[in-house]
Amino acid sequence: MTEPQLWTLAVGLLTALTAIVGFSAQTMRAMSKTVTVQMESVRELMAERFSNVDRQFEQVGLQFDQVDRRFDQVDRRLEHLDQRVGRVETRVDDIDRDVQTIAKRIFPKD
Repeated sequence: MTEPQLWTLAVGLLTALTAIVGFSAQTMRAMSKTVTVQMESVRELMAERFSNVDRQFEQVGLQFDQVDRRFDQVDRRLEHLDQRVGRVETRVDDIDRDVQTIAKRIFPKD
């Protein structure tokens, strides 16, 4: 092979390599854009799911608040009933004393 032929071959090889590198660069840019779009889609999906989880936590928090209020109501009701039971017990004790007093008057001990 002569020197001009070698130069022609070298220029041809460089041209082919430049085309390959250019094509590879275009492919990489296209892949990068595709990955960027997919990552943005994943970010949006995750943001939506986290938003849903946040709403669920808020709902659970509201339900806990409702349960707490209900427990407070039940507790107040139990306190009220306990007071009523105490008054009834006192009244029963009073009646028992009255019955014993009457019984002593009717059936005095000798």
